[in-house]
Amino acid sequence: MAEDQIHYLNAQQLAITQPMTFHAPTPEAIKRLQVGDKVQLGFVDPEIQGEFLPVVITVIQPDGLQGRLAAAPKRLPYLRADQVVSFDWVNILKIFA
Repeated sequence: MAEDQIHYLNAQQLAITQPMTFHAPTPEAIKRLQVGDKVQLGFVDPEIQGEFLPVVITVIQPDGLQGRLAAAPKRLPYLRADQVVSFDWVNILKIFA
């Protein structure tokens, strides 16, 4: 699957529209992220249910981030462990300590 076909949940929007279900990290916590930190992203597919996966950050830029999947997905066959993905700040669902 091409990089532009991968879709992510917008954690910041979900935290606003569904505050009882989703809790996104604060902007301050996101600004403190460094290369090597692990975050959780929500990957979605209109034909398959979504999946939450851990991602280790490998690149931080003002306009987005890159990371590699830290686990193999169970429901999304076009993603694999160690695959590099690009995402935005708003896609971060959780920061792992």
